Amino acid sequence: MRKKQTLLNSFAMHRVGWFIFLLAALFYIYEYVLRVLPGFMTAELMSAHHISASTLGNLVAFYYYIYAPMQIPVGILMDRYGPRRLLTLATLSCSLGSFLFVYSNSILIAEIGRFLTGFGSAFAFVGALKVAVIWVPKEKFGFVSGLATTLGTVAAVFSDWVLPHLLHSLGWKEVSYWLTFIGVLLAIILFLWVKDGVSEKKTIVKHKKSLKKDSLHFRALFKQLLAISKNPQIWLNGLIACFLYIPTSAFAELWGIPYLETVKHLSSAQASKVISMIFVGWAIGGPMIGAISDKFRSRRRPICIGMLCAAIILSGTLFYLPSLSPKTISFCFFAFGLFSSCQVLTFAISRELSPVTASGTAVALNNMCVMLGGAALQPLIGLLLDRNWTGHLVNGLHIYSVHNYQQSLSILPICLFLGVLCTLFLKETFKRES
Repeated sequence: MRKKQTLLNSFAMHRVGWFIFLLAALFYIYEYVLRVLPGFMTAELMSAHHISASTLGNLVAFYYYIYAPMQIPVGILMDRYGPRRLLTLATLSCSLGSFLFVYSNSILIAEIGRFLTGFGSAFAFVGALKVAVIWVPKEKFGFVSGLATTLGTVAAVFSDWVLPHLLHSLGWKEVSYWLTFIGVLLAIILFLWVKDGVSEKKTIVKHKKSLKKDSLHFRALFKQLLAISKNPQIWLNGLIACFLYIPTSAFAELWGIPYLETVKHLSSAQASKVISMIFVGWAIGGPMIGAISDKFRSRRRPICIGMLCAAIILSGTLFYLPSLSPKTISFCFFAFGLFSSCQVLTFAISRELSPVTASGTAVALNNMCVMLGGAALQPLIGLLLDRNWTGHLVNGLHIYSVHNYQQSLSILPICLFLGVLCTLFLKETFKRES
């Protein structure tokens, strides 16, 4: 009887754990929608703030300016204080950021809003995984981490299919205000339902009672980070991860839709559906390439081949896009996303290059390198567009030609080709003992 009761309690606990994880994953989906939102309203933002492409790129990149450097602190904070309060505050930060982003025609207020959105979003993915560590059975963690990654790409696909229609019917400011309301509601739900777990609560109380131990703990973490950062392979791997994600962050999240509208004369909704195929490719390719890597016992080779294929496909699509049909472009973008998803292997490499006790810090460092690419390339492409601009204006809005876009976006396949060269110096880490 007692054994049966124990099994029932265990089953109930697992159900509660999955429920709490899904709540945390909802925040990750929410912040991903906010991340890609400006890509659907480039014309509206440029018109409202009377800005050029370079200023728009800088405005949108404020998200990455804080998101990237926050990765390592977020991991430490989650370990020490638990996800409940941090996720609640992070959701409120995203909600406030969404409101300020469209609150006025002041570019400064919009930048502050984008900055707050990036700050809150920095807690989303790490927070979801932290909840999984606490509540989901240990043997399911690999599945959960893959599920969390897939949910991000699903959120991007959802945004590409739904947001253009909402923006057309409600208006860009109204949509942002609704996202603000959803954020506040989600923050309340997270505060009421997400639990830190018994062990987490004991840890928090223990830390509050011992500031000296806190200081020693932070010192140990800093030494660990310093030791990892002295490994050149860690930085080389981070650079490859950065090169791999740059085209997705710069093209799929911001400049792809206006490019398709200009070159193929597609509507915003049509262009969004075509761009969504990149994220579909990522969603399918991530688990598949991971399985291939395990089967052939190699990390380095799939990254090299995947990056090379992605570079060739993107180059051909960008420069021959005017003569391609929308269906062919969609297929090319799907293939590009599929091969680009080999980037997930860089996280496995960062873990395998580090001692077990420092693997979390190494993964956070790698994720920081990934996001730095978005911070650099989104404004850079805008700057290149302005530099090649012919001076064409329509109702005060800068109009860029097909040639402008092709010149400016050519930097994206160049980044991928540079990444391929970097893989030649990367050591194989599969099944390496640390």
